Amino acid sequence: MSFNKFIYWLLYLQYSVLLARFLRGQLQPVVFSLSCSLKSLAKILCVYM
Repeated sequence: MSFNKFIYWLLYLQYSVLLARFLRGQLQPVVFSLSCSLKSLAKILCVYM
């Protein structure tokens, strides 16, 4: 699996989780988990660059 496909898969996973929780009306934990995952994604990108 290439690195770009990994990033697309990660973003798709985040989007589906966010959509599922939004439909249930739990927006606050979603924003927190999304920001945490974006920070971890930035760390991953820094390692690969």
